[in-house]
Amino acid sequence: MNLYTYVHVKIEMLYVPHLFCCRYKHEYVYVFPNALPTPFWVAWIINLGLNIGWQFLYDGRHMIPAAVFMALIVISLIVCLATTYFRTCRDGAWMKDNMPGDLYAVRLLCHNGLGIYITFTTVLFFLNLGICLVYWGSKLNQVDVTTGLFSGLAFLMLVWFVLENFTPLEPYCRYTITIWPTLIVIPGHFWNKDDRNDIYNAVLLGLACLFCLLRFIIVLVNHRRKPIDYGTFQQSTNPFFVDQNVLITRIDPN
Repeated sequence: MNLYTYVHVKIEMLYVPHLFCCRYKHEYVYVFPNALPTPFWVAWIINLGLNIGWQFLYDGRHMIPAAVFMALIVISLIVCLATTYFRTCRDGAWMKDNMPGDLYAVRLLCHNGLGIYITFTTVLFFLNLGICLVYWGSKLNQVDVTTGLFSGLAFLMLVWFVLENFTPLEPYCRYTITIWPTLIVIPGHFWNKDDRNDIYNAVLLGLACLFCLLRFIIVLVNHRRKPIDYGTFQQSTNPFFVDQNVLITRIDPN
């Protein structure tokens, strides 16, 4: 699973240099439309630094600081995903008309790649937290801690399923679908014979499969019946978007 995550991240990073080299008419793509804005790169650089720090802390068995670093890694990735969600929807109409390939690449590689990465690091945070609770500090019973962590993961799964399908966030994250397949793969690593948590693990696996199926159905239905109205995002978040297009036309009428 770890290898799968980093392979997808590497594929995403192979696409990113394209943004620095590609230009459309008068302007480079990293200037406009900028699907990966400056806050994305700041959060990504912070994430890389936190990853390095976490490796040293975990190898040195400083589990409590390692858990804190892992939580910060998850937060930095959420910031990355939120910023690119916002910018993709804001400039989506222009990208759809002029650079549809890049729009699909951002959705497929960046959004879904970050979805895999966030899911994996969230589970790692729960594992780090469990190690801290069992072997450091209060030294609770391992079975009880595992039950509590599974409950927390189930709660997050339910909350995210509601947020991505039934709230105003739905248009932003409509085409991010790799989170649920990742959650289907992860529970396979936590089977333990003669442990009541095996039942809980099976429930989590079944819940992830159900949510994954429902997610695919909802995405397909919304894609056909409720296409994303990028004009709404332009008017509400970027009132100068039309003026930018007019400026582009004036500079380069061809």
